Amino acid sequence: MDLVFKKLFKKGVSLKSTILLLFSTIGILLILVLAYQLLFYSKKLAISNINSRLDGIALNIQNSIKDVNNTSFSTVNTLALLNDQDRVKIYTNFLKSYPSLYAIYTGYEDNSFYEFINLRVDKNLISSYSAKDIDRWLLIKIDGKNSTKRELFFYDDDLNQTDYKIEPNSYLATKRPWFKDAKNSKEAIKTKPYTFSHIDSIGITYAKSIKNGKEVVAIDLLIADYLNSFKNHVDINKTELYLFDSDKLILSSLSKNSNSFNDFILNISDLKEFENTQIVEKDNKKFLIRIIKIDNNKQDNYLALIAEYKNILKPYNQEILWLLFVFIFTGLITIPLILYFSRVISKPIYSLVRQSKKIEKQDFNISKIDTSIQEISLLSSAFSNMSKSIYDYQTSLEEKILQRTKELYEKNEELERLSITDKLTGLYNRAKLDSVLNTEFEKAIRYNDIFSVIIMDIDFFKSVNDNFGHQIGDDVLKESAKILSSCIRTSDTLGRWGGEEFLIICPNSKQEDAIKLANRINIAIKQHTFSTYPKKVTMSLGVASYCSIFKKAEDIVASADIALYKAKQTGRDRVVGENDI
Repeated sequence: MDLVFKKLFKKGVSLKSTILLLFSTIGILLILVLAYQLLFYSKKLAISNINSRLDGIALNIQNSIKDVNNTSFSTVNTLALLNDQDRVKIYTNFLKSYPSLYAIYTGYEDNSFYEFINLRVDKNLISSYSAKDIDRWLLIKIDGKNSTKRELFFYDDDLNQTDYKIEPNSYLATKRPWFKDAKNSKEAIKTKPYTFSHIDSIGITYAKSIKNGKEVVAIDLLIADYLNSFKNHVDINKTELYLFDSDKLILSSLSKNSNSFNDFILNISDLKEFENTQIVEKDNKKFLIRIIKIDNNKQDNYLALIAEYKNILKPYNQEILWLLFVFIFTGLITIPLILYFSRVISKPIYSLVRQSKKIEKQDFNISKIDTSIQEISLLSSAFSNMSKSIYDYQTSLEEKILQRTKELYEKNEELERLSITDKLTGLYNRAKLDSVLNTEFEKAIRYNDIFSVIIMDIDFFKSVNDNFGHQIGDDVLKESAKILSSCIRTSDTLGRWGGEEFLIICPNSKQEDAIKLANRINIAIKQHTFSTYPKKVTMSLGVASYCSIFKKAEDIVASADIALYKAKQTGRDRVVGENDI
């Protein structure tokens, strides 16, 4: 052992050098791992991050669509209730409260039509209706009796009329899908996205039939509003976001043009292939493409994100390079600190090694090391206490083992006694009785011995509990157990069979002998004055003895139980043997 210590501490590497080498190795390995990740895993990191962000965006859009649906259905249901009131004010208030609404209107069975439009929703509306810059609201009226023309009323922000026009009309409300669908439905309906006739925008109509289908109230909503709230989540300078349907019709987008959509999405035959982000090359450039199916009222809509690979990857590369720089710089400035603390730690540790060598040689005279390091001082004290403890342990080990062995033996005896004892009466329990019964039965078969069983039951015990309470009933059971114990032989086994029933196993006893014992018990119980129960107590007893017809131990108990039942039937307070049945 001395040779090992000489090689380790004199010719080997010092502790402070080991500490420095350890931390340097860890630092270099971490730098290499980060560099390896930069070279080989940056792509996976970027794609994973894009997938996570897209999942969040898709969830936000789904929640937004759900909120819009709930709000729109609620709006159209409210409008259905208010349709007969001052519609100009009501429609204005609704359009102001919900800026994403394009128009509110009512269609009639005779092709009359009443529509209120927010001209500020789309910049093309002003020119489409030849409105003025001050115009904010437009009211369109069509009289069903003369549906070939329509009236246009223009209003400013304060609902002051600014203009009035009459134009030719070819629009028939009853021919529109929203009118037909609403009329055939008891609830409010929602159309699929479609291109509005007045402006170059895609929208959705929510409608509800009222007055037994004679009128339909409806609102229009622009799809473009679904994506406007997500500009903070997507860098539109680097990525393009499209919302489109199963026919690959763009419903809305955050993109300056649809070239990327036409180049990539239109050429994809199976959209499921892009449920996870894929890298696609085009014109020597790599692009990231991800398509997510969006649940939109049982309509197949999709969200597509297209981004140039190098633009997405650039911030991740910069982030990892910065992390490498910070890690290397931190590692360099910690080297002097590592050297200092390794020197402070190593000196008292060498002293601890010498003290441990003394313990190895059975020298327990350990001196405490003087050091300013609290942990090493505590360790030195622990060495001293350990030395004393080892000495005390060696001198008292045998005595403690003997003491523990004795205690364990006593505990085991106590556990064994408890496992076979009835808690209330102190007699043997059912488990012990079953064990003795099986033993006596096996002896009887092997040696042709005779033994008997007495099973007894306190008469009318239920009335004791019912009339005097369970505490008095328990007292009767405990005192009955003492009486039974005083009547049996030392070779007999007495136990509580269950409830108010007791069982006695009598080895080497014929039925006549067992019946005599049963009669003594019957008399002793009747003559006893119980301490808490004011009435007399009687018992019914059944006796059975072993014979060769019994195939198992339970048979003799069953025979005794039949005799007990006979005693109960014939008036109780008596002994019946199996031969008397």
